Amino acid sequence: LIQVTTSGSLSVTNFDTTSFTADETAEAFTFFDDAILETLVSQGLVSPGSSVVVTSISSGSIQYNLITHVDASVDTTSATSEIQTALSSSSTMTAISTSVITAASTSSSTTLSTATESLAVSSSAVGTPIESDVFKVTTSGEFS
Repeated sequence: LIQVTTSGSLSVTNFDTTSFTADETAEAFTFFDDAILETLVSQGLVSPGSSVVVTSISSGSIQYNLITHVDASVDTTSATSEIQTALSSSSTMTAISTSVITAASTSSSTTLSTATESLAVSSSAVGTPIESDVFKVTTSGEFS
């Protein structure tokens, strides 16, 4: 297996983060982490063991890293291109927006739920994939 890490960004409209507390920002990170990952997994573009880590949120921009594992025979540049194509489609941007709005509506923070109620992902960009080898070590032992 090869671990592939790709950075990306989403442009969002109607999302003002200027009044967020640190806790509200952290909660928004989680909403976007989950929304991006769930959308890519549901489209079969990444495996369920993948992860998305939002690295920055500001009004209008979400920066993230996508970490996934692929078979060594997979062309990672082609796979990344497929992810970019999917993230650029209006249905995917709507799915991510809807997921974040739904998650935020259950937040105990009215500031966060209000800030996301009209949120819309308007565009995306995905960076060049960075590959690294993954080694699996298996050991066995006996306790007496």
